[in-house]
Amino acid sequence: MQYRLAVTAKAHYKSSERYGNTNNILQKLSSVTGILGSIGPVYIPLTWKSIGVKYPLRTSIMGSLSVVSLVFTVAVKTKFHSAATLHQLHFHAGNDCRYLQRQVQFFAETDLWNPKVPWATLATNYLKLLETQKAVNSHIQTEEWAYRAALDKMEKREKEKRQKEREKQAEMDQLS
Repeated sequence: MQYRLAVTAKAHYKSSERYGNTNNILQKLSSVTGILGSIGPVYIPLTWKSIGVKYPLRTSIMGSLSVVSLVFTVAVKTKFHSAATLHQLHFHAGNDCRYLQRQVQFFAETDLWNPKVPWATLATNYLKLLETQKAVNSHIQTEEWAYRAALDKMEKREKEKRQKEREKQAEMDQLS
């Protein structure tokens, strides 16, 4: 349970990072469109005749940008599947998984090996942890690509640790 929560938390953080980057790109594009769109209504009436005659394409581009800016401002609402919302949801889900992972680790290190704790108490504590895990997982599902990437990264890290331990053990064997 603890390992699975660690992988899930890493997957949520990977998803959060990706959606955060996407959100930054969309905000920059929206800012550029908004600036150009707000310049358009001022730019077109003041210089319509001189620019319209010389550069007819430029006036139509500025007009269309001002319309697009108006549509973005008025019509686009915050949606559940927007990059900003998904960034926040995955980040908070990652934090919740990390917190639950620490609770499970504490439970495993203290109560589980304590012979004074009755089995009924262990069972109720474990059921509470399972219910909490179910509640955390119900907020938002992990992205499959992020889960696989996090799992691969953790497995690679575990292999490297085992390899280093083997190398240290081999060095110790050679020295003795």
